[in-house]
Amino acid sequence: MLVRKVVEKKAADPAHPMEFDDFMKRELWDRFKRVSGVVVFAECRFAFSRINYHAHPANLISHSTMGAIEEILSGADWKPFAVTTAAW
Repeated sequence: MLVRKVVEKKAADPAHPMEFDDFMKRELWDRFKRVSGVVVFAECRFAFSRINYHAHPANLISHSTMGAIEEILSGADWKPFAVTTAAW
């Protein structure tokens, strides 16, 4: 929560545009490098994924690993999680 507030404050301050860049490099870049990849869902269905090629070597995943993750998630039964208006 604290990081979000600092990011919003720094990003919204046009008088100090370099402060946000410095904050990104100092505080967030290392955290972004800990993310191996991102998986995106659309209404509980697998939509797509991306590998973070800038991840630290210990956090990097291969294309075959991401392919296996995609295969598992795209074959999952999403119907129990679907949002319907019938219960409303």
